Amino acid sequence: MNKFTQRGLIALMVSGALFSGVASAQSHDEGRHGGRHDGGPMMMENMRHMFKDLNLSDEQKVQLRELMKAHKDARKAERDADGAERDASRAAHHEKMQALMNAPTFDEAAAKALIAERQARGEERALEAMKLQHQMFQLLTPEQKTQLQAKMEQKRQEREAKRAEREERRKERADAL
Repeated sequence: MNKFTQRGLIALMVSGALFSGVASAQSHDEGRHGGRHDGGPMMMENMRHMFKDLNLSDEQKVQLRELMKAHKDARKAERDADGAERDASRAAHHEKMQALMNAPTFDEAAAKALIAERQARGEERALEAMKLQHQMFQLLTPEQKTQLQAKMEQKRQEREAKRAEREERRKERADAL
């Protein structure tokens, strides 16, 4: 895995960890699984959980709500504006992928170019999510920041424990074969 891929994944994990919840900062009308991890409804839902026990003031709740709404509106406007272009880009990507698969020999340079295109789009979304995360974090008091960081660390440890369990089960299955 190259450095850009690792950085992108780390950025998404960090933003996902921080954004696992803002209590009362947004209504539940988007649904629990109604969006992607790139600033969509699922990310907003996740934020609620992380901010849940921080005893946010009414002013902080309003400010967080406004930040999330602005982010959501910007993402929607971007999707709406780029709709036809995105569809054409997706079709072009699909055609390039098909050409790569149908070629008698594998073109590693073309494959790397396709991967780089996809990673660039993911990095842009991760950057926007991290900007939002930073703005939200700046609204917290020092005590709330400390509490949030402790929650994030706890979530990280839980993810690591689950990852270790999955790895152990994978090894056991491999040994059983």
